[in-house]
Formats: sequence, structure tokens, C-alpha cells
Amino acid sequence: MVRKIILILMTSGLILFTSFIPAHEPNMHWDSLSPEQQRILEPAHTNWEHLSLQRRQRLINAAKHYNKLNAQQQKRFQKNIIVWSKLPTDAQERARKNYKKWHHLPKAKKEAIKSQWSEKHTTPEPNTINP
Repeated sequence: MVRKIILILMTSGLILFTSFIPAHEPNMHWDSLSPEQQRILEPAHTNWEHLSLQRRQRLINAAKHYNKLNAQQQKRFQKNIIVWSKLPTDAQERARKNYKKWHHLPKAKKEAIKSQWSEKHTTPEPNTINP
């Protein structure tokens, strides 16, 4: 359950990372990316040509910050980029809005939401009857 919350928060973080779009990006085809960009964005390679120009720009911008992430964050980035690149644009926009709302909530409110989420989404332990 906590993993789901963390995944949602990290995905939201990725959304924030990708929201800063550079003014101009010359050629957005996969082959025009630098080897380092291709290495970082490899999980999105299969969908790359189907992504809009704006989504490509956001991912390229996120790749610029990749080396500043610690090893755990980089691993999460690699995992979440697959999901993120396949999300429909409207779902990405909803996620961005939700992240902005979440980011501005007081800590106590965030903890209450996490607690409610955990209670709602935990699967009960199977009852074991001792003979």
C-alpha cells in the first residue's frame, strides 16, 4: 500500500520534472538524441515516435536532471518513465494538477490522506484457524 503511494508520489515528481519545456528543441527524433539522452530515456524508446513534440520535450528536459538524482531515484525514474510515456495526455495533465495540489497541502493533511489510503487499499490478512 505504501508502495502505491510512493509510486504515485514519484510519478508526480516525474511530472513536475517534465513540466519545464525548453523554448526550442531542434530535432526530436530518437536518432537525433545524444547517446546519454538515449541511455536515460531508453524505456520510452518503443513509444518515442508516437509521443507528441511537447511530451518528447518534457522527457528530454527530465533527462537533463537525471544525473542529479540519487541511485534509488534514478531506478524509480527508469521504472516510471515506461508508465508515464504510455499515459494519455489527459491523464498526465490530471496527474500534474494532483501533484501541484498535493505539494501545497500541509504535512498533517498529507499524513491523514496517506493513512486513509492505506486503510482503504490494504488487503485483509486471510483468517487462519488453528485446529
